[in-house]
Amino acid sequence: MSTTIVDRKEMTAALKIMGKITPKKCRIPILSNVKIQANGKLELSATDLECSARITLPVSASSAGEWSALLNQDSLSRIVKASKGEVTLSPLDDVSVQVDGGKLSRTAPEDFPVYPVIDKEHKIAILPGSIFAEAFQRTEFCASSEVVRYALTGVLIDAGKDSQAVNFVASDGKRLAWHCVTSCVVDHSARVIVPVRALERVQDIVKAFPGYDVSIYTGAEESTRTMVRFQCGPAEVTSRLIEGTFPDYVAVLPTAPKFVFNINKQALIDALKQVTPFAPEKDRAVEMIFKDGVLDLRCKGADIGEGKASVQGVEYGSMIYPKAFKVMLNPEYILDYLEVTPEGFDVVKASFKGDGDATRWTTTSDTGNTYVLMPLTITL
Repeated sequence: MSTTIVDRKEMTAALKIMGKITPKKCRIPILSNVKIQANGKLELSATDLECSARITLPVSASSAGEWSALLNQDSLSRIVKASKGEVTLSPLDDVSVQVDGGKLSRTAPEDFPVYPVIDKEHKIAILPGSIFAEAFQRTEFCASSEVVRYALTGVLIDAGKDSQAVNFVASDGKRLAWHCVTSCVVDHSARVIVPVRALERVQDIVKAFPGYDVSIYTGAEESTRTMVRFQCGPAEVTSRLIEGTFPDYVAVLPTAPKFVFNINKQALIDALKQVTPFAPEKDRAVEMIFKDGVLDLRCKGADIGEGKASVQGVEYGSMIYPKAFKVMLNPEYILDYLEVTPEGFDVVKASFKGDGDATRWTTTSDTGNTYVLMPLTITL
């Protein structure tokens, strides 16, 4: 009888990732399984036909013999989680596998979808896993949840060989987040739109297996550029790309601002959280008035009341000093940006060309990240 023994902690981490791939409610029951292949190592894979993941784990002991099986992901996860030490897997017959003291039903792996392979694959870029995760975290919140503009439901990864930079960009049409990574090596220029769900799985892998770089692969030719693969140490994620045209994000960025204000980040977060509950659900708006080094915020709802707060010590970062400048913005959109800005960036810079133009948000010391937010045209 073949026996494979693996580390419980690594197996648990791998199955947790697989659990986010396998559909909970699916018309194709076989997709609720994880495929196990043992041959001197243990390989786990799962798919929902759009996004697939594969993780290879080392084994501490293995008897002779190669075997494979489909096991229910949820059942296998519960057994492994309850294990006290290492996890032992042994195929008993054609219909069951022993996992520690329990016995799980197995399905023939031949019926499982073949793991996707990119035709004429080549590497786009390689970047540290922690930097990849940060770039995704600081952009994905802007991706649209509406399928009307399908290209905006993903994150654009725009890699330039000449610039040796990888740009992560997301937008829902009302705001845009752009994060530029230069701590990378770009082998080939490419521009692909990746589903948020696939990037979330890559982020999970980076957290589960820290210390590895993330390599990005896609088709070498435009005609084969329908899928993308991310490799991170012992794990990989392969996903279909989102078809469509992503807007020219460089053209969207506001230039030549008339007014620039430097604001303490935490003070602004506290003030926004104080007034946002008073913003009506239909028109989420906060009135922001910059005057004499003070930022006054006000939200007003007809059936709620009025909330006011102030941020002191606002500094002018431009040559023009307005007597007063007023703008209406969505307070939750500002908070979304501020709350993914890492610790250490204590001052945010808000740039305005005019009260009806797009606003640009950065930090005073973080030149690789930009947030663009459209103002509102309502009045309180």
